[in-house]
Amino acid sequence: MKTKLIYLLAALCCLAAEQSSAQNLFGEIAGVVKDTEGNPVIGAIVSYVRNGNIEGTSTDENGRYRLKPLDAGVYDIMFSFTGMRRDTVRKVAVSSGQITVWNHTLAANTA
Repeated sequence: MKTKLIYLLAALCCLAAEQSSAQNLFGEIAGVVKDTEGNPVIGAIVSYVRNGNIEGTSTDENGRYRLKPLDAGVYDIMFSFTGMRRDTVRKVAVSSGQITVWNHTLAANTA
C-alpha cells in the first residue's frame, strides 16, 4: 500500500511538472499604444498574421494590449486606428515563457 502511494505521488508530481512546462511553451507581446501627444489610443487594433489568418486584439481604456498565446518566433505586428496612420513593426521576437514589451505611437493621418 505504501509503495502504491509513493508511485501515485510521483505520478502526480510528474503531471504537475509537465503542465507547468507546457504553459511556458508560449510567449506574448504586450504594450501600450499612444498618440503623438502621449495620450492612450482606446480601441486601437493590434494584429498579426498566423498561418495565413489575421489575429489580434484591441487596446483597453488605458491603451494597453496583450497578444497571447504566441508560439516562440518572429512576428510582424500591425497597429491601426481610424484617423491615424497604419503602422507595421517587423520582426518582433517572442520567446517561450516570456512577455515581449512593445509600446507604440500612432500618428494622425494627414493625407
